[in-house]
Amino acid sequence: MYEDFLKTIYDKISKYLDEHELPKTYYNVFSVLEVENKEVIMCRMLCDLLNPVGQHKKGDVYLRTFLKQVLNINDQRIEEYVKDACVYKEYPIIDHYRRTERRIDIVICNDIHFIPIEVKIFAEDQKSQCYIYQEYATKYDKDAIVYYLTLDGKEPSEYSRKIEQDGKESILPLDKINMISFSEDITGCHSVVQY
Repeated sequence: MYEDFLKTIYDKISKYLDEHELPKTYYNVFSVLEVENKEVIMCRMLCDLLNPVGQHKKGDVYLRTFLKQVLNINDQRIEEYVKDACVYKEYPIIDHYRRTERRIDIVICNDIHFIPIEVKIFAEDQKSQCYIYQEYATKYDKDAIVYYLTLDGKEPSEYSRKIEQDGKESILPLDKINMISFSEDITGCHSVVQY
């Protein structure tokens, strides 16, 4: 019942936007709900959409779309990423440098791949955050990189990419981080909105 209603509304909005040559992002349900700046709520929503056993009951269709259109995973490799994939929100890890627990906003993983996604809407970077997340991810996937999701695709600060240990400073190079944005990559991913 709701699915048919939402599909009808989506079709009418899409038709109107096409007829008036407006961008697909013109109508934003998150803005209507006033949650587009609420990082925790946005992460929960995104995590459920990506989860093959999410409440949407569509299996891995949204995960596949996200991997292909947002993370730019090659078509030939999608199956190895999707097979037995689990999606976690606030994935706990131990920061052995500070001996504290940290939480990666979203993690997509299976026996082969580990994809950490750090979401920043208005929150500040934490010290060595991207460095530690990438280091942790490469324990499970030697080719892992950190995905840094912001409103506009900005780079993480050096504060987040740098670590000091044993009197030496190391910095995570930007080629180990893939910057993605809500404005271009997420809202521009139209097939994710299919019902």
